[in-house]
Amino acid sequence: MASGLRSGPDRSPQAFNGCIHNVRINGELQDLGAAPRGLEGILPGCHSCSVCAQGACRQRGETGVSCECPPSRSGPLCDQRIAPSPCQSSRCVHGLCVPKASSYSCHCADGYTGQYCDRREEPQACKGHQCGHGECRVTESGEPSCHCQPGYTGPTCDAEPACQGEVVRDLLKRHQPMKTCTSTSKIPRVECPRACDGGFCCAPSKSRRRKVVFKCTDGSSYSEEMETTLECGCAKCPL
Repeated sequence: MASGLRSGPDRSPQAFNGCIHNVRINGELQDLGAAPRGLEGILPGCHSCSVCAQGACRQRGETGVSCECPPSRSGPLCDQRIAPSPCQSSRCVHGLCVPKASSYSCHCADGYTGQYCDRREEPQACKGHQCGHGECRVTESGEPSCHCQPGYTGPTCDAEPACQGEVVRDLLKRHQPMKTCTSTSKIPRVECPRACDGGFCCAPSKSRRRKVVFKCTDGSSYSEEMETTLECGCAKCPL
């Protein structure tokens, strides 16, 4: 009988796992409580792992069993559902989510404001200091200064740089004897059409090499390494 109640990987598929009482063999009532101490698989009283609604069941010796619940359940038997926290879908950017019943609020970090803490709080020194295309920041000396967005410059971020590249995406063509070859995709590049002050020229200041595949009108194709401009800058004009 004891081997039939033993738990573990060697347990027979026909083994019993649960609570039994009034066990009789040949009409004689068996006292299972008198089983030797430490006999694996037999515990006094009724301590069945089937009581846990969800989660993992753990045997605790003579004290019975305990249920280890998953995150969505609670209670001694893991039979109570826990409502999901509203902070799981929080939109707080620079702050902490504070749950409030079925909703939440954002407790902003220093320097940020707004419902979702997504706006930088204007420092006191920046009050009335206008930055057209940028934001005001306080320098180490405590003075307000404009930090400009890309593509703008000047003390109040309202001037575009003299030499600013323009992105162009075109199919490239190569005319060869008896055929014309065209790139298989549009190639992005930066053109530098503007002028600079002080007699300088607006010219490519940063570039990279890339492989371009061409397909020709006679059905052939080939690849070519070419230099493409990434940024423009003011430089001495070529002679």
